[in-house]
Amino acid sequence: RELDQHDGLVKILCGVVINRKLRETSRADAMHAIIYLVFHEKNVMAMARISGLLEMLTEVALYKDEDDQIQKWAGAALWKLTCCPENKIIVASRTACLRVILHYFKSADHVLVGYAVAILKQL
Repeated sequence: RELDQHDGLVKILCGVVINRKLRETSRADAMHAIIYLVFHEKNVMAMARISGLLEMLTEVALYKDEDDQIQKWAGAALWKLTCCPENKIIVASRTACLRVILHYFKSADHVLVGYAVAILKQL
């Protein structure tokens, strides 16, 4: 769905993902909803501008004890956001986003390394 009137929903979903006191399934469901919204072409430009989204993505990507799937979805979301030309500067200008790329390169997980390469190619 288009986000013109639903940025409050994304902020709520970000709050669920960051809240490690919630069950892992609730956090994963919230992250899955965010991924669905990010991958909708009409939303990708607006998503990077929603307060708290990039912060949440970088926080879960860098948290060492984070669920593997949530970390991978964070990488997928960052990659998709960088595919939009209007978002490249927003992502590249955030130190935390660049730290995620380095963190993923150091990972033993080939999927995370792949996201790091894909994000760099887009930037």
